[in-house]
Amino acid sequence: MTPLSVHRYSWLQQEAIELLLGDVLSDCRQWQIRIDGDQVVVDIVPNDPTPPRKRKSKSSVEPERKGGPLARRASFLCTNAAFLRFLAEKRGVVVSDANGAKAWMLQQFGIKSRGDLDHEPAPAASFQEVENAYKLWMEGYD
Repeated sequence: MTPLSVHRYSWLQQEAIELLLGDVLSDCRQWQIRIDGDQVVVDIVPNDPTPPRKRKSKSSVEPERKGGPLARRASFLCTNAAFLRFLAEKRGVVVSDANGAKAWMLQQFGIKSRGDLDHEPAPAASFQEVENAYKLWMEGYD
């Protein structure tokens, strides 16, 4: 009779899964292993990738407002040399550069940022009046 040679390997379940999957286990909250035919199947339930959001208290600071189309148009005007001439000739405001034009806009429209033009109706309307007057001036109308 020929002796039967049996080789047995044993691992702790956790070690076996770690050998099979590597670092994937560190990012899961649950797993399940099963044999399906000739395949070893490991189902992994990942940790929630987005932690629950903390509710902001009502006293928290408002998020920064983003500028939109009006802010972009205002920024463009501030860098336009013709607009600086328009301010001098039609508004009596002498500014030498984009920073001066920006400062004038902030003061003139009562805003803290050109981005406010997209969120505050009254300053937006005032800006559009100035912008329209500038366009007419550019076309030769006084």
